[in-house]
Amino acid sequence: MSRTLSRRSLLRALGCAAACGAGGMLPAARAGEQTESSICLSMLYRNGPQARFDAARYAEKYLPLLKRVCGDSVERIELRIPRPFVMPGMGEPGKPRPSGSHTPQPAEAAAPQSALLAAVSIWIRDAKTFGERTASASQLAEELKQVTETEPLMQLEKSLVLMGDARDSVPDHGSVVSTYFPATAGAKFDAKYYGEKVVPLMVKLYGAKSIRRVEFNIGVAQGGLAPLVVASSHFYVRDRAAWDAAGMRALPELMAESPKYTTIRPLPADMQVAAAG
Repeated sequence: MSRTLSRRSLLRALGCAAACGAGGMLPAARAGEQTESSICLSMLYRNGPQARFDAARYAEKYLPLLKRVCGDSVERIELRIPRPFVMPGMGEPGKPRPSGSHTPQPAEAAAPQSALLAAVSIWIRDAKTFGERTASASQLAEELKQVTETEPLMQLEKSLVLMGDARDSVPDHGSVVSTYFPATAGAKFDAKYYGEKVVPLMVKLYGAKSIRRVEFNIGVAQGGLAPLVVASSHFYVRDRAAWDAAGMRALPELMAESPKYTTIRPLPADMQVAAAG
């Protein structure tokens, strides 16, 4: 299911998001720095048999064009794609295999298929200007056709938690562990509990060595329609080995928390930053 935002519904939703306030937001900006935007336009490109997304073209052609069109109305545009699959004991892609590793490898190791081809986040500073500039820029649609024919799941989101390093300090190819909570009929999601209890618990269990930055967002109703994704969390990883090791220890405690805040089956996504600006 795709969703197209008209300029009117976009501006209405942006106004609603701004009026919602920050809730349990934990500010990340340090003294003297500009406050980071807490309003984000999110686009999820789902995987499928005929689905295609040209991340290289997006980075080289589309993202610079979008930046020129939007100007200062956006704080940052970030493209994330599935992180390359790494067999246990093989280390990070492009790096030597750890010495002393004797993990047997099958002749053919099939990587698990990601549910997402790509995810794009656009953090918006000036809603009115953003709406006007993107609505009148037909070249954006034409160039995007060269990147993908896949219709994205698109919605506006409001950040309830921002913490850690500055948003613009996240490096290219840095890994991001995201969890999406898709809207499900009759299901519940307690955003207050997740923001005030679960996020701090994860930060405690994983530690500063593992985590660079955290963002927790909720979907915003737009054009009279409820969000398709109720909430999403994004943990930007500083040290992948430390993250993976901590995750093994943290899993039982985090699984015990799950029934306290949701009945939704989450969609996990192990991603990396492919382009940003």
